[in-house]
This record gives sequence, structure tokens and C-alpha cells, in this order.
Amino acid sequence: MNHDRVKAFREKLDNLNITDYYGLKSPGLTCYLNSVLQVLFMSRDFREAIQRSQDSTAFDPHLRILFATLEKSAAKTHSITGELGITDVYEQHDAAEYFEKILRRTSLKASKIFKGELNHKTTCLQCKQSNDSRSCFWILPLMVKDSHHLVYSVEKGLSAFFKGEMICGDNKMYCSQCNGKQDVEIVSDKCKVLVGIGNCPVFRQLFSSYDIWT
Repeated sequence: MNHDRVKAFREKLDNLNITDYYGLKSPGLTCYLNSVLQVLFMSRDFREAIQRSQDSTAFDPHLRILFATLEKSAAKTHSITGELGITDVYEQHDAAEYFEKILRRTSLKASKIFKGELNHKTTCLQCKQSNDSRSCFWILPLMVKDSHHLVYSVEKGLSAFFKGEMICGDNKMYCSQCNGKQDVEIVSDKCKVLVGIGNCPVFRQLFSSYDIWT
């Protein structure tokens, strides 16, 4: 743990005025949604993209109204939950699921703030032939291992994610060079930050050790 960073963060928290920020009033137990909305609101690039958006067919107008209210007072999420089709406000859902659901419904200029691209390299362990494929992401699924009550390291989680995995046994994949199923290794060897997220200090720090192309 970097104690200097922890100390700086504590000093920043001590200097914050609690009245500078406002909460959300939800119609039920929708904390999973509240956390997502607060993250989106606190992401300046995304918030400004929503404010500039003229796309009335996307989810942007609903977020724009919510964000404008949050800048001055606590905001209700009733219209947001209704627009997202949440009928049972006492049923728990996954926050990551609703993060993606909202981004899929916002305009391209806003949603691309969080978008990245991964390059997957699949290598046949028999003939060593490699094939590359790409996929886009808004969320990287990092495994949280038992850290024996220590602070979990996101950087270690990223390291584990980029280590890759062996596909073997009953899960063998077809190799065109070998003309049959073979054991393979799949590695996500590059991470492309498509837009502004690379300018965020947190993500710049996290990805500094990885092969990123822009």
C-alpha cells in the first residue's frame, strides 16, 4: 500500500465540505442503480457529454435532468427506474449490469467515454500459430482473491487478467493449421483506451504498466 497516497486522500476528505455533494432519493432498494448514477455524475467528461448532447432519442435527456438537479440538491430517481423498466424496486440487481444497460442507451458521444478495446491472442500449443481478435468493453471483470483482510490491489487484479488462460481437455479449440482440436492459450495482450478515459489520473495510473495503443 502506498501510504503517501492514503495520507493525501485522507487530507482531501478532511477538506471536503459535505454540502458540496448531494445524494439520490430512490423509490425502494435500488442502491445498485444509485451507485452507478453517482459514478456517471462524478465522471466529468461523461457529465459534460450528456449536457452537450442533443440526442432526444437516447437516454441522455433523463440523465441530463438528473445531473442538473444533483448539482443543486438531492435528486429523485423515480423516472430513471421507470425508464429502465425496473418494476420491482425492492429486488436487488447487479450494478455492473445496469452500468452497461445505461451506457448502451446513451448517445455514442457520451458512452464512448468509458469504452475500451481488447486484443485477444489465441495461440495453438501444438503448431504455435496465433490468431488475433478484438472486442470492446465497458467493464473489465477482475477476480477478487482472498487477500487475508488486506487492501485489494486493482493493479494485481489487472495483472491476473492479462496473464491469460489455458484452454485444454474437453474445451480444446479447433486449429486450422493442425486441422483438429488442440490445447490453446488465450491472452488479452493489449488494451486500447478509445477515448477520454486515458486522461483520467486513476486509469492512467492503473494502465501504465500494460501495453496500451491509442
